[in-house]
Amino acid sequence: MHGITVSKILLIFLVTVLPSGRGVFGQTNIGGDFVVSKCWTYNSNETVTGVFVENGRVLLTTAGARVEVLDANGTKQWSSEFGGEVSSNLLGMNGSLVFATSADSIGGTKFRESVLRSISEETGITNWTLKLPPATQFYLNRFNRSLITVTSSGIILSVDSATGGVIWKREIAVGFVAKPVLGGGKLYVAGKNNNIFSILLSSGEIDSIRKSVDAVKSIDELVAGEIVMGDARGGVSVLNGTNQAVWKFKTGGEVSRVFSVNDHVIAASFDNFVYYLSGRNGGVKWKKRMPGRVNRIVNVTDKYVMLSSVEESNAVLVEYDSGKVVGQILFQPGEEIVADPAVSGDAIYLTTDRATYSFGLNGCTAKKKGGTGK
Repeated sequence: MHGITVSKILLIFLVTVLPSGRGVFGQTNIGGDFVVSKCWTYNSNETVTGVFVENGRVLLTTAGARVEVLDANGTKQWSSEFGGEVSSNLLGMNGSLVFATSADSIGGTKFRESVLRSISEETGITNWTLKLPPATQFYLNRFNRSLITVTSSGIILSVDSATGGVIWKREIAVGFVAKPVLGGGKLYVAGKNNNIFSILLSSGEIDSIRKSVDAVKSIDELVAGEIVMGDARGGVSVLNGTNQAVWKFKTGGEVSRVFSVNDHVIAASFDNFVYYLSGRNGGVKWKKRMPGRVNRIVNVTDKYVMLSSVEESNAVLVEYDSGKVVGQILFQPGEEIVADPAVSGDAIYLTTDRATYSFGLNGCTAKKKGGTGK
């Protein structure tokens, strides 16, 4: 990760409302090594549903299963429409972009028809397609040269990223909840039956099964290989090779998200607090009250956590070491963040219902320039 030296950190992201109705972010030099800049703004002609970063490019998914590819300056390189809607995250692999699309089937069956697609990163031309098992949501990740595809219906596929051929297939649950996690050659997935499965990525074999008393809402892997989970009753637990928790911490509401960073656990709860806990024993290093339920949370350079809540049209940066709010991004009244932020090094990409923005935590590495969807 990138190291950042900051003295007396005070980051202020400001939006100035112009007569045109668009916001412009100011730039502040705080007298140290840290400069926060708004680098560019991009306005798509379609409703943006996701923002991703691959190989220095910013990738947007929009309504109608359109993929728009921007360069580092926020200028559109190309776009292509695939029909239906994008129902997965978007990954770059071996010069290609891979993602799933779904569309309502003729006759109105329970699940939509879904397809895994590989397209050229340079042109958007299709390399191959693979029909997917029925599901409503798909999670994609890399393992060597294979593409791991996890379906919300409980089926996992390992796919050759070059040809689209299925390497192995495993069906292990009535359905999955929470975002799956990869680590140490294993895939961790949480089932609707409160089981957490560990799957060997090389073969698809089940390595272990751990049982939770309460419904699992989020999981991640600690540095030592232990599993941290958040549950529907407000619990944050760490499990090793057994069902017995190494430690458990209780919040005041459903835990919507957990992830590990710096040998600690960050947990967002529906009690409107975000907690920073010791990964070793669950001790509270700090907790931060938010104006409402946190619905976006992302790690930034292992130094900050970016948070936004449902009730506020802004996002805040909190420093892990101190728990202090060191910066915020303010949007125009009524402007809402519509997708999880994407982070690449010191760059943060945020998309709202009005535009996609690029921010540099230490200046802009690319030329400052705005783009449009035209």
